[in-house]
Amino acid sequence: MNISKTAALPAVGIAAAAVITLQMFLYDGEIILTQASSGRTLTQLIAQLVITIAVHLFVILMIPMLLIARRKFLTGYAVLALSLAAYIQITTDLSLIGAAVALIAFSVLVFCGVVKLLEWLRYLRAD
Repeated sequence: MNISKTAALPAVGIAAAAVITLQMFLYDGEIILTQASSGRTLTQLIAQLVITIAVHLFVILMIPMLLIARRKFLTGYAVLALSLAAYIQITTDLSLIGAAVALIAFSVLVFCGVVKLLEWLRYLRAD
């Protein structure tokens, strides 16, 4: 398996776990009402749930998968985090976009700090 496919699998898993969890949470009331009224879950409700999950996964993963396919892994995962935060905000009104942007900015600052520290250590060793 090439590196793009290997890097894409965790992104698909993360997005699938988030979307399935939120959709099960949102459809929980309808599932309980259907089971209480008929004693079983109707196939139409299950089909609607599966189609909703598939469409939402497609929309969320479209841009991150394109970036991962072009071997821009860190950018792809950053866009995945932002798209999942936007999806959570749209579905539950829980604002996570600010936290996601702050986490990405903090990660960039830490990365730059580590790179500068390593350059400084190499400079000191060279003397």
